[in-house]
Amino acid sequence: MKNNTKYTIKRTIIALPLATTLLIAGCATTAQSPEKASANKVTTTQGTQQYVAQPAAHLIALLPMRDGYGANDHDAYEAKLRPITKEHGMTLDSVYTVSKYLGGNGPSKASSLGIWSLGTDKSLGEVMGDPHYQAQTKYRDTIHDMANSPMYIVKEEFKGASLPSSHALLVGVLVMNQGYDFKAHDAYEKAIAPVTARYGMRIYRSYRVLQKMGAHNSDNVVAVNLWELPNTEALGKIMNDPDYVANIPNRDKIHNMKATTMYFATPRSVGQ
Repeated sequence: MKNNTKYTIKRTIIALPLATTLLIAGCATTAQSPEKASANKVTTTQGTQQYVAQPAAHLIALLPMRDGYGANDHDAYEAKLRPITKEHGMTLDSVYTVSKYLGGNGPSKASSLGIWSLGTDKSLGEVMGDPHYQAQTKYRDTIHDMANSPMYIVKEEFKGASLPSSHALLVGVLVMNQGYDFKAHDAYEKAIAPVTARYGMRIYRSYRVLQKMGAHNSDNVVAVNLWELPNTEALGKIMNDPDYVANIPNRDKIHNMKATTMYFATPRSVGQ
């Protein structure tokens, strides 16, 4: 069956380099006492969701903007938050502009991807409970479509070298089929690592999902990965390489390709 669309989700679960010992099996959240869990409830426009504190974790947020608002509005909002988050040990690591939705069950209109470091297992809960943060939630909900914003508490598993400004970035929210974990994924990646290396693709960041919050979340989301490509055209070349195509049946057996979401994105300076 030929692929007539240059970028389809059925061609976009891309292998990481062979050195993916960073790949992980399992993503259960940590149990807490009712008293501690109660202190870490996160309130959104969707209601109250329980945030389970995780040590040395990060927060990843995929945020669609409402009509009439863009990256400058988002960054101005986050600039207001930084003194609040800093007080509680939460810092913005990086922010990316989502330039193209490639498929999956994630938000098709996501426009910003933000990655925050949580200094302690109390940081996020303390920020959410801070009255100065709560004073900003009305504006947050005015400019962001919070009802369609998936968020993930994650553990950073791999951090590669800096991204050249001329290179492309592929973001993947990876979902496995039931009964499969990253042992199967790792075997798949080893099989196609020579193909991705052929086109200059490498892992840039890899985050293991500890907890899901918000919308558009499949039960078996296991990782959020960022890959570097020399250009966006390289993805199409990988997907149509005969050696890659030969591995598609195995790829589709272990990955939930319908749910796995992919985007092209570009980094932007924090505060701009």
